[in-house]
Amino acid sequence: MSGPAAEALRARLAAAPTVGVIGLGYVGLPLAVAFAESGATVLGIDLDARRVAGVGAAQSFIEDVPTEALRAVVRAGRLSASDDYGALSHADAIVICVPTPLGKSKEPDISNIIAAADAVASVARAGQLVVLESTTYPGTTQEVLAPRLEARGLKAGTDIFLAFSPERIDPGNRDHTLRTIPKVVGGLTPTCAALATTLYRRITERVIVVSSPGAAEMVKLLENTFRSVNIALANEFAIMCRRLGISVWEVIGAAATKPFGFMPFYPGPGLGGHCLPSDPHYLSWRVRLAGYEPRFIAFADEVNRQMPTYVVQMVVDALNDRERALRGARVLALGVAYKANVADTRDAPALEIIDALVHKGARVAYHDPHVPSVSINGVTFDSVEWSPRDLGAYDVVLILTPHAGYDWATIRGTRRRASVAPRTSSASKRLLLAAVLASLRPRQWVKNLFVFAGLIFSQKLFTPLAGVALATFAVFCALSGAVYLLNDVADRETDRFHPRKRERPIAAGRLPAGMAVAAALVLVAAGLAASIAISPRLALVSLAYVTLMGAYSAWLKHLVIVDVIVVAAGFVLRAVAGALAIDVEISGWLLICTVLIALFFALGKRRHEVLTLAEGAARHRPILAEYSAGLLDQMIAVVTASTVTAYALYTMSPETVAKFDTHLLPATLPFVLYGIFRYLYLLYGCQMGGSPSELFLNDRPLLVDALLWMLSVVVLLYGPRVG
Repeated sequence: MSGPAAEALRARLAAAPTVGVIGLGYVGLPLAVAFAESGATVLGIDLDARRVAGVGAAQSFIEDVPTEALRAVVRAGRLSASDDYGALSHADAIVICVPTPLGKSKEPDISNIIAAADAVASVARAGQLVVLESTTYPGTTQEVLAPRLEARGLKAGTDIFLAFSPERIDPGNRDHTLRTIPKVVGGLTPTCAALATTLYRRITERVIVVSSPGAAEMVKLLENTFRSVNIALANEFAIMCRRLGISVWEVIGAAATKPFGFMPFYPGPGLGGHCLPSDPHYLSWRVRLAGYEPRFIAFADEVNRQMPTYVVQMVVDALNDRERALRGARVLALGVAYKANVADTRDAPALEIIDALVHKGARVAYHDPHVPSVSINGVTFDSVEWSPRDLGAYDVVLILTPHAGYDWATIRGTRRRASVAPRTSSASKRLLLAAVLASLRPRQWVKNLFVFAGLIFSQKLFTPLAGVALATFAVFCALSGAVYLLNDVADRETDRFHPRKRERPIAAGRLPAGMAVAAALVLVAAGLAASIAISPRLALVSLAYVTLMGAYSAWLKHLVIVDVIVVAAGFVLRAVAGALAIDVEISGWLLICTVLIALFFALGKRRHEVLTLAEGAARHRPILAEYSAGLLDQMIAVVTASTVTAYALYTMSPETVAKFDTHLLPATLPFVLYGIFRYLYLLYGCQMGGSPSELFLNDRPLLVDALLWMLSVVVLLYGPRVG
């Protein structure tokens, strides 16, 4: 021990010290009672008058502190509470346990620490120990607390002693309590660490000393980040197992039998409480300042934050399987606390889930034996009386918090016995039909206009063959619609994390996957039958298109560069199909132009997805992880130049001039240039381009330009020869 002041303080801390505890919440009150039970005189400071009154009346407001224990130390005169920091001038040790939330932009909010530090500094004196327990980023103790104390003329480590000891309380845990959980301590100096160790040995069995306050601050962040990322992994596995028809609970249970190298974590509806949703952000913010981007933490946070939305979608899917709508459905939520067997609803995912279900029209009730009432978005809900025999009155029973009081065997048995007759009505049939039509994406049928290329450039637009081309267009509308249905079924889980695609009928749960597959098969059969009737060669191309697009949905879209080439090939097959249907040849130049312009649009769409989805891009479409904005910019530049060059050469080639008997086709080039430049402007300047088809239909200048190009081509190919 260094110096007589430190030795004297050590003796007081070991005997019968006066301890000040700032913040009497879930951390501070248990700590204050424990110190009081150890024989210390404890002064609790809190600006919440209700907490001060609760301590004065010896009525516990924290579940982990029995009223009997609080009453004993209050009546013995060893614990009192106040909102006056002045009394702390007599304390031997001051422990700061104030909340540390996140700001609106998920940046650390240590304003409570700063306020407490300023208050302590105003009454601090030589010979005191100050310990920070509030979770915070590494460096807070040394960079925020120490300067404020030293501004009073007290040298930290010599006159006043400073340490950090992270709170490790697990609310509701009866096996690991404040007294049995080892306490980590990091002092500003070895003397500071030794004094903090003396203090905490009064209330805990084991103290672990680390080299510095920063190391102790990092310990807490590691503990909770470790839990956060492993819970995210468990949640990801739950999604994958559901996709594959496997029980994630069975998988985790079996994996947990491995005696080494595995620690079981379990999926849930999301993270709640004060620590897990916020602590990793404190670490991320701090290391960003040091020049490192913690991507793994950010991805885990994204997975966990999406779980309430995923749970809502599971409810929608469950109802759809019984041909029922979410709107008007009766839903019973079991548990609203953020974890089992506690009453704490801070950041509980159950509240977000209930709010979303109510917003979508569900009739939601909840039961929680620990939470008699809860306010969600300004609406107060009361816990309903409930028993297993009442389950039949609900369309969905949603288990959000697995409190120990629930009879799971009875609940599971009720679920097996439940039998609900599906609802059928003309209204629901109309809704399903509307969902099917929306899933066919009629606005995307503009892509099928490529089947008219052969008709127009063979100069047969005003012949009976136009009817055949129109029928071919209808065939490809059916086939492409079927492809969209199957693709949406395959991607429904990842689409739910996309800001726009999650509204698609299948992803949103308005169209059951089985019904979508059935509709797709009918459309494929009808499309192929119609193509056979038109032309056997058209039928072969149609079959090739369906096969290629099926391979794209199942496999090829996961191959970098191949994915956009396959999309371009789909446009080429449309043009080839249109030519074969009317039995005309199509220019090789025209096919090259088709490939290039299709690549141009596909690459633009990829770039928009990469930038718009940002960190969530790979989650929605894994192949996007292989692309970067820089790479796509270079590819777009190559394809843009190639498209313009190919079209210009096509219009001026001797073959084209001889075929159409005109030298004026290059006059259409300005329309092509304007269209490409306009699209690039929308892509780069307006951050648009997620759906090229909708962009063409919604952007008036682009649409007018396309129509003028078409009109000029028709005039030059079908009008009188003037050059």
